[in-house]
Amino acid sequence: MVVYSVVMSYLSVLRYESFTDAWDFGGFVQSIADATRGGFFLQTIDAYFAKGFPQTEVISFFGLHFSPILYLLVPIYAAFPYPPTLLIVQTVALALGALPVYWLAKKHLGVYAGVVFLVIYLTYAPLIGINLTDFHPEAFLVPSLLYAIYFGLEGRWVASLPFFALALGVIEESGVLVFGIVAFFFVYNKGWRKRRALVVYLAAAVGSLAYSAVTSQLTYYYGLDPTGFTLVLNSENYSILGATAALGVPLAIIRSPGSVFAALAYQLQYKLSFLVEMLAPVALLPVFYPEALLMALPWVSIAFLSNYPGYYEIYGFHQAFVIFFVFPAAILALKRIKLRTPRLTARGLRVYLSVMLIVAIAFSVVQTFPSSVYGNSFSPSKQNLVEDQIIALLPANASVLTTSDIFPHLANSLQVYTVPPSLLRAGYAAIDADILNHINPQYVLLNMGSGDGNIVSEADAILASKVFNGTYGLLAYSDKILLLKQGYTGSPVLYNNPEVYNASNLVFDTRYTTAEVNGTLYHARGTDWTNVWFGPYTFLPPGNYTATFTLRITSPVAAGLTVISLDVDYGNLVTITKQTLNGSSFPNTRWQTFVLNFQLTRPAFLVQFRGMYPTNQTGIALQSIDVVKDP
Repeated sequence: MVVYSVVMSYLSVLRYESFTDAWDFGGFVQSIADATRGGFFLQTIDAYFAKGFPQTEVISFFGLHFSPILYLLVPIYAAFPYPPTLLIVQTVALALGALPVYWLAKKHLGVYAGVVFLVIYLTYAPLIGINLTDFHPEAFLVPSLLYAIYFGLEGRWVASLPFFALALGVIEESGVLVFGIVAFFFVYNKGWRKRRALVVYLAAAVGSLAYSAVTSQLTYYYGLDPTGFTLVLNSENYSILGATAALGVPLAIIRSPGSVFAALAYQLQYKLSFLVEMLAPVALLPVFYPEALLMALPWVSIAFLSNYPGYYEIYGFHQAFVIFFVFPAAILALKRIKLRTPRLTARGLRVYLSVMLIVAIAFSVVQTFPSSVYGNSFSPSKQNLVEDQIIALLPANASVLTTSDIFPHLANSLQVYTVPPSLLRAGYAAIDADILNHINPQYVLLNMGSGDGNIVSEADAILASKVFNGTYGLLAYSDKILLLKQGYTGSPVLYNNPEVYNASNLVFDTRYTTAEVNGTLYHARGTDWTNVWFGPYTFLPPGNYTATFTLRITSPVAAGLTVISLDVDYGNLVTITKQTLNGSSFPNTRWQTFVLNFQLTRPAFLVQFRGMYPTNQTGIALQSIDVVKDP
């Protein structure tokens, strides 16, 4: 458990330091930091869900979800007011969930089984997926419900109640999960045998559902707009079934039972894959203790009737609604198998457990750190160091508009804003416009070099609304990290822009253009494509510039034949200068230089030096583009 806490805290913080896109994380940092100052968990990141939007610039997190468990984090964050604090607390909480798993397996199957299940839990890919998805309070469902189930199975109900209370404090849907656990204990303990027990179970079941029903309405009391974008968002998640929220699924089933099969069939292969990924590391054992499935059934039903993929994938946080059932069910199932199989000796059980451990670790090796999910996010880059350097230039409590990858690093302040990526939801473009029309930040800080389409769309919206026609001056620019200040007219305090562009920093389609070791780009003869290179989408301040292109062709062509067009443009909209080269421009196949002079009367963003419309009659090579600002 200590090893898990240290390793996973380290990896979580590495992802934070590499500026991974962490929209939700920024919101939690902002909310909890506000609470340490006496506020009511206010944040700007989701203010468009609030009543009165766009005039409302903040909303309490309790206007989004009912999560009183966040109060427990306030004193910790007050003592250590840094975003990684939340990541470390979450990691330790998940690690603590191993104890009830170990205790339960040890009691019913022996010490060796306890160790095996503990190791499987701590290497369980769905658990690690929660841990590495920045921070979400839903993570606390896993340990709290594991302890509640363990003490409940022991008949120690007084000990279990605080953990049920913790789980209920995580989110409004927690009551549905507790209802499933109550149903399981009712069957497990044969609660129908005694009238008093029957009354207690019935009261607990009704009470847990009532809790979810009431707390789901409290969000409207704390500022959520019931007719606003949240309704659109939830309706999209259940568009096939016709529900407007997760807790509205039962009513939607009653209204339209015929849509149930269509909703289940949507991405059925991924939903079934999710079940396999959750259960295979414990050898599908929960299937052999079907009454334990009652614990998972409420959420699995809600998730599988949705058309939102985040509900049924292991690289997120929603699997926290299921993990708490997997290990108790697997342990009880193996105990049942052992009792019903007299020939299964202690040695045979140990062999079985050893094989299960090997298979579980194999699953973990394959599933836990796929590059398609985590990429290079465990290796902070040179650009990340620049981001830290530029962030340090901001005054305390400055009003800043930024992209969502940078947002968590500034979110201790309530004067920091970002916009939702317009690519993510159809309605976000209009929301971006509303947000940007109603804020006037002192600083704009953007990642102009991200390959993440969501971040690119955020930056584009901010540039279009606040920068292209605004009064912001350049304060710092390095490695495509841009800091602008309202009304600033002085020289940049930091300006580090490459003066030479080649294969190392230009953009090109590798299917048609290849990069050589020395940085030269080569476009082969006979290739039909609209460009050889474009980019690098850089920033240039006002001034006079000289761009020198060094090119050659690999074979002579007719004098009047167009070889390639060179141009300088910005914002993917404005061509500043252009020159078309033909065969007569290349008297031989040696390197030739071509100069484009251009002037910028105002700061230019997303500047490109392009090579377009190449001929297919010869190979074309670009050695470099040298860009110099004239004195």
